[in-house]
Amino acid sequence: MQSILEKNLRAARSLGGNGTTNSMYAVVINPNTGALLSMAGVAYNPSTGKYEDASEGTVGSSFQMGSAVKGATVLTGFQHHAVPSSVVDMPIHFKGGGTFKSYTSGIGTVNPATALELFQRFYGDGCGQYGGIHPVTGRRIL
Repeated sequence: MQSILEKNLRAARSLGGNGTTNSMYAVVINPNTGALLSMAGVAYNPSTGKYEDASEGTVGSSFQMGSAVKGATVLTGFQHHAVPSSVVDMPIHFKGGGTFKSYTSGIGTVNPATALELFQRFYGDGCGQYGGIHPVTGRRIL
């Protein structure tokens, strides 16, 4: 798995705009049992120009989650009946200041597929905001 990661990191770094991509990690588990099958990591060292083993990074490094996680969050919500069938697009106001809102106004009521297509942050973050409360009816959905 280490060589696969290195090959893919080299390829990613060669693409325009990816020069700061310096590491790549993978963890493989058996989806039926949860058994850990493999953990690997590789990092590019700009000082030496070499690719080095960084397997410890699979548990010792942290990164901001990317957009793919939001779709998985919505899927998990569906599996546990915690996601409403539709959500009304509205701004989220944070305590202490700051607002999160869609990139455009007037989206209205959207279903999961449309929300992920238009702006997946809206549905992923919106589901987290509601905490198991349907945003339209106010009833508990867990």
